[in-house]
Amino acid sequence: MADLGFIAPRFAWGDGVDAGASEGAGASDLGRPAGSERARRCSAEVPLTSEEWCKALSFICRSSRTIDPIRVVSRQFFKFCYEPGSWEGAHVQVYPHDLDILLGSGGRFQRLVRAWRFCRCVDVDLSGATTEPRRSAAESVLAQLAHCCPDMVGLTCRNFLCMERCGLRTLRQGYASLRHLQISGCDILSSYDAVIPVLERHPTLLSFRASFHVRAVAGLDFVAALPTTLMSLSFVAFSSPEAIQALYKRCENLQHLWFAATGKFDKRTADAIAAGDTSLLTLALPTRMQEDQIANIVANMPRLELICRMRIGSPPFGTGTLADQWEQLPNGHGVVLRKRGSSMELACSNAMWLPYPPMEKEVVSLRRLASTAGQRFESCVAENPELMLMASPPGSGGAADAGEAAPRVCSTFLPGQLLPQRSSTGCATDMAAQVAAAAMARQRRLGAA
Repeated sequence: MADLGFIAPRFAWGDGVDAGASEGAGASDLGRPAGSERARRCSAEVPLTSEEWCKALSFICRSSRTIDPIRVVSRQFFKFCYEPGSWEGAHVQVYPHDLDILLGSGGRFQRLVRAWRFCRCVDVDLSGATTEPRRSAAESVLAQLAHCCPDMVGLTCRNFLCMERCGLRTLRQGYASLRHLQISGCDILSSYDAVIPVLERHPTLLSFRASFHVRAVAGLDFVAALPTTLMSLSFVAFSSPEAIQALYKRCENLQHLWFAATGKFDKRTADAIAAGDTSLLTLALPTRMQEDQIANIVANMPRLELICRMRIGSPPFGTGTLADQWEQLPNGHGVVLRKRGSSMELACSNAMWLPYPPMEKEVVSLRRLASTAGQRFESCVAENPELMLMASPPGSGGAADAGEAAPRVCSTFLPGQLLPQRSSTGCATDMAAQVAAAAMARQRRLGAA
């Protein structure tokens, strides 16, 4: 194993307790030389390879924010943060401040994007891209993702006010493996024709969601461009009953169909929906529809489990014609009904369905995340001032290789701080505790020298 430049304590994959704690060490033992001796002996017994460290870091790395407390630990950890293995299968987040990084030090962000080669999903928040330099930077972010992340299956683009003019053009040039596309909170697309080239570029999409102008309607041309593999289509308004019938024929695997809340349905349109696909699991209908009309539509949909109508009024939704077979979902806020006997619940963010788990929160509660090892580290903060890390990567093999200034960070590195939780097994907390212990040991060794 290569010299990592620090004393690497043993990493416990599932028990949530570090090697020192497993021997009965108390809270105060973790910050004292005896604990360091035990960690040194364990590291000699079970050395970790670079691949194992990258695998461990893949439970933590989510954005440029999450790697800041890690890459200052040592030169090797700095390199691990930019290894593709540390991001394998990750759900990556791009924040608005990354645009500032791109404008100020483009090499640093480009190096980070290249490390995302094996990430699974990317959530891009482009808030504040209103000036010309920031708009160009936002478009550059989408272009770099398209070039450097060939295995990405999910893309969510948020709050980009130039999506139709700049963003859609980039979506047509890459993302070969894309299966889920969501355009949320961006400028309202003027017409459905604007996304037809994007849909044609990605013929294997499973879900598509976007917001269109209230007067825009989807015609037969839009339906003809939809991928035949589509399972979910959200917030659409069709121009005619024929377009809905064509949708059912083209997308035979459609399971989630959500109409625009402002749409208008006449009797022919309602009949076209009722006579169509019987494989739907969730259905969202315009706010103007009455309950008896909805009852006629869902009568021939045996697999349907959730109905949504975005309107709260009197009488409450679900207390009329639908009351015999449908019930109000407890957390549905009065707008979602569930078929009686079904156990289906809303997904995160009160959505009826999500293509993949949403991005975990970047800052999580320490009390909520911490395992036994994490709690012991927290109790040691007052007794061990050396937990205050102040380190910077060496110029050789570190920041200088990326053409950036070596960062200087002063922060209390606590388990769970700035670290999203990828699973419920405590791996993120365990890894955070180990990194903190490694940094503390390195700080002591440098002080002794």
